[in-house]
Amino acid sequence: MNVKLSIGMMVKNEERWLERCLQALLPVLEAVDSELIVVDTGSEDRTVEIARRFTDRVYSHPWQNDFSQMRNIVIGYARGEWFWTVDADEILETPQPVIDFLTSSRCKRYNAATVLIKNVTNEEDDTLHVPTLVAPRLFRKLPGFRYTGRVHNQPVYRGPIMHLPVTFLHYGYLATDKELMERKFQRTATLLKLELEKDPSNIYYWYQLSKSYAMHKDYEDAVDPILRAYELVKSKGPQSRNYMYVYSQLALLHFQLRRFRQVIRFCDEAIALRDGYPDLYYFKAKAHGAVGELPEAVHAYQRYLNIVRDFAGSPASKDTSVPHYSLYKADDARRDLVSLHHRLGNFEEAGEWALQVEAVDLLEPFFDKTVDSLLKAQRYQEIGTLYQRLAALDKPEVIQKFLATLERTRLQLDAELDRRLSVIFASGESVYSVLNAARVAADRSDLERHLSQLEGWSWREAPFFYGDLLYTLVREALVDWRVMTDLGEKHLAQLLTFAQRRHPDVPKVLANRLFNLGDLQTLAELRTAKALARYALLHGEWDDSQYGRLFERYIEWGTSYIEGLYRSEVLDGGLAGELKTDEEAALMLMRQAQLAKEDLKKQIEYLREAVNRFAPLTRGIRLQLAKLEEQLRVGEFERYKEKVKANIEALVQAGHLDEAQGLLQEYASVVPDDPGIYSVGSVIAVARGDTERALMLLDEGLRVHPDDFDLWFNRAYVYLLAGDSSSAVEAYRRAESLLTDDRQREDLANLAQQLSIV
Repeated sequence: MNVKLSIGMMVKNEERWLERCLQALLPVLEAVDSELIVVDTGSEDRTVEIARRFTDRVYSHPWQNDFSQMRNIVIGYARGEWFWTVDADEILETPQPVIDFLTSSRCKRYNAATVLIKNVTNEEDDTLHVPTLVAPRLFRKLPGFRYTGRVHNQPVYRGPIMHLPVTFLHYGYLATDKELMERKFQRTATLLKLELEKDPSNIYYWYQLSKSYAMHKDYEDAVDPILRAYELVKSKGPQSRNYMYVYSQLALLHFQLRRFRQVIRFCDEAIALRDGYPDLYYFKAKAHGAVGELPEAVHAYQRYLNIVRDFAGSPASKDTSVPHYSLYKADDARRDLVSLHHRLGNFEEAGEWALQVEAVDLLEPFFDKTVDSLLKAQRYQEIGTLYQRLAALDKPEVIQKFLATLERTRLQLDAELDRRLSVIFASGESVYSVLNAARVAADRSDLERHLSQLEGWSWREAPFFYGDLLYTLVREALVDWRVMTDLGEKHLAQLLTFAQRRHPDVPKVLANRLFNLGDLQTLAELRTAKALARYALLHGEWDDSQYGRLFERYIEWGTSYIEGLYRSEVLDGGLAGELKTDEEAALMLMRQAQLAKEDLKKQIEYLREAVNRFAPLTRGIRLQLAKLEEQLRVGEFERYKEKVKANIEALVQAGHLDEAQGLLQEYASVVPDDPGIYSVGSVIAVARGDTERALMLLDEGLRVHPDDFDLWFNRAYVYLLAGDSSSAVEAYRRAESLLTDDRQREDLANLAQQLSIV
């Protein structure tokens, strides 16, 4: 019994794709009077089992290394008026056009029909199809219809031919399936070489050998076969225009090898032979752009877009021998035109092409040029439109990259234009709308109206430019500072850095909040407070007093943080290798310095090591070092002074007055402003019996140090030795007025009273 359509397949070990392939054919099998024929050539997997679930017309024939022979065997089983050949790794995407064709009277006017075969190279993304082939697959079964060619079999059929908008996805050349590609390369290349030994002037086989090498990524090896084919084509004279597939392969291969001048040469030569092939203009445009010939690239892309816009009316659509690598690359061309026009300074054109890109996420590599072009073309509203189109894609990482580009660009704009953009983006329900609403808010209450849009949103997800919003909310006390405890320190620093580019007072705002923090209860609070203090220290402008005050809080929070994070034996033992960061190691050393309260030298030693551990906070550590080193110097100097004075006193008591005087003069040259010089000098004078000189020295000292207790006390003593009680009483009373200890003052007052009575 005859039927309208026979769908014929030859298969071997096709279980991976066969079921999907046959499922996709069911709409045609159900809508058209048809049969399904499957010829197996030796499968060792579940191929036959799967096929039998869809048809009882399953046959077995041994493989004879001849594709056309097997195709013709399949045709021999067919009873249909029409024969449709399908491969087991092809999935029908659009069945309706073939159904409409075969169930209408149109099919009576044709003897064959073509379909589009999209070759999928990446199983994870079936939009990455290279190339696309217009292939004759549907044939009226007229006398003489058959396949020829042992390797890349070709149908022999009669016209006229109908071009159906039917599309298959072909998974037979998955670049991600290395084993499959290797197996097909070895099989195909071997058979082609055998055929070329028999027929070395076969242009098609040389072309196919070049394609096999190229698909195997052996681009250099692919050059010689296609040049052999090219030389044979050149010998054909005017008939060269019938071998456009050779020129297409020449252009593609030299493009892959980055030989751009050769690409341009072969494309121009082919276009002169036969215009209207999209690949020739596409690769020509790419090559011109690569060598810096921007106007030529623009022109080629425009011609390419015109061809693909009306591909059905182009010569290429009728040429079933040429695969089309660029047929679905129109958006890629539009995107490149954005870059080309931007480089040429044609900002209006660049912006227009950006808006014409349909898959708008393809603009991602050129977001900077897109935003810059639209700004310079003063198409501000279109930037908002572009954002809305991106937001509709539900690709958060692409949206955030666009906004990051926009925000970096906005930093360079004048305030008026930046505000205008904020007004455009302030409308909407997104968090980015809240950010822009905050930028144009008239006051705190105006800002509060938008806070509900932040419900359920985590600052942990915030890109760097939301630092502007965080700063505003913290400054206005509209959020608890503890929202920042969810953020990592690096992320927090990124937010604050961006905020400071818009608001230079960020460090001072942080410092004010930090000085008003209460007791911190958790490690997260301590870590965040420490990070905020560190940022303010590093990025603010402080005098030493302000810096030192904030640095003390930083140390307080930082040391408390590491005490909660690590065991005491790690911190007390100075085990820096157990700590995660250099900052933590520096904080451990500063903690050890605090614990060594009674040992100035040890404190200084720890702080000096801390400077080497964490350079960013060198200023604060050096301020602390300076204080300690000053204390050390003062302490050591005081000990030196006391020792010298004790030596002088011992010399006086031993009667070595000249030695005592010499040591005093040496001491006075080192410490010229010590009032003790005059007191010790008076003691030596008294020992020599010279009270007059003693009083002279004390008076000289009092002129310089009028409030020195020792000078007044010694003066009273010398007056007593000189028999001048009233002057002694006066001196004692002056000395008494300089005392702060009540008991000492009482004792001295009593002494003065007794002398007054005497």
